[in-house]
Amino acid sequence: MKENTPRTQRRPATAASRAAWLMLPGTELSSLTKAWRLRLNRAEMTGLPPKKSSSRVVTQADVATLVGCSPLWYGNLERGVREPGYSAEFLQSVADVLALDSHERTVLFLLALGREPAGSAAAGPNPHSASVEIIHHMVVPAWFMTPSGDVLDYNGAALRWFPHLAHENNLFRWICQSPGAKRQLVRWQADWLSSAIAQLRAANARWPDDPRLREVLGELLDTNATVRAVWDRQACVRLHPDAEVRSLFLPGGQSLARVQHVVTDLADRSQLRMVALMPHCPPPPL
Repeated sequence: MKENTPRTQRRPATAASRAAWLMLPGTELSSLTKAWRLRLNRAEMTGLPPKKSSSRVVTQADVATLVGCSPLWYGNLERGVREPGYSAEFLQSVADVLALDSHERTVLFLLALGREPAGSAAAGPNPHSASVEIIHHMVVPAWFMTPSGDVLDYNGAALRWFPHLAHENNLFRWICQSPGAKRQLVRWQADWLSSAIAQLRAANARWPDDPRLREVLGELLDTNATVRAVWDRQACVRLHPDAEVRSLFLPGGQSLARVQHVVTDLADRSQLRMVALMPHCPPPPL
């Protein structure tokens, strides 16, 4: 049976309000929880009663059974209802049943309760001078970045690899919209664009009131059909790109580099992260 979207979560009729609607925590809660459930395979799950049909779709009732709550209570999540009555234990059980990874689990808490699971760090504004000195002594590209993608400081290697930093300091906007990014970044949409949107999506759940984040994300969703399409179809969230391996051409287009992202969240500046691109050498075959 097709699941209806409640009146409060229906898509707006006008394109002007589309981006704002997509960014609403309730809209994201509904979209992501449903997508996470539908990627499960009922045949691979234990603890569910036999089903007469051969369908492998996991229903809301199935999830409620495994979580140990009523279908209505679990269904509130997929309807985008943000309920202060959700307990941490309930959300942890939902995350376990939906097989969420650590990124997805954190975003579930952020969207449902407006806070991260216990143990999250506090936010801060700018990198301190000692951290800035570190990146300027590094020989690999390195920079400091905000949740909205603004690069606050970068070293000489980063500028040599990404000359656009001299005039466009927002990394996500460059990845999503620049023709130069499409030429330089190998597997641009599958590896780079997808990850950028996944990071923006997690940041939107984590810092929904950040005005700069809303400005950048609203611009991309309003003006870029490719960004909107990827946002709609992929239920992927990434709190950070640490350990992601990607390839890119160096300026000039002749040399190909394969790099691994190394990401460090500053202990006293959790809204800032230091990103470095390290050469990636795969292990030799056994």
